[in-house]
Amino acid sequence: MQETQNYIGDKKIEQLEIVIFPSEKTEFNLYEDDGETYEYESGKYSITNFTVEKGNKILTLNVKKIKDGFKNDRKNYLFTFLNTNKPEKIIFNGKEISGSAITFNNEKNILKIKVDEVGNIALGLNFK
Repeated sequence: MQETQNYIGDKKIEQLEIVIFPSEKTEFNLYEDDGETYEYESGKYSITNFTVEKGNKILTLNVKKIKDGFKNDRKNYLFTFLNTNKPEKIIFNGKEISGSAITFNNEKNILKIKVDEVGNIALGLNFK
């Protein structure tokens, strides 16, 4: 999901929200191009692969650039995990993260994690 636009290019989209319903394993590819021209025919498009795997005490999210021919204005991702418990630890690209980039709604069991778009991403949620 992203901020609503009235037309393509109305405003810069700096954040992309990915809503995740954790299951045993799920995967999708996000295709992006400028939405206006035929430059995709000459390779000016991007494909990003998202994979989520859920185990007993760990949930992993991997983001991998498959093709990087289109440059967007995005600065970060907001990963929204629905129907989940609060993790004990969150690992982003090999380092534990905490603080204002993470919110958890106890009543609705919704976890939100905001991270910089840094190309390939490995996010691990460790549970008790």
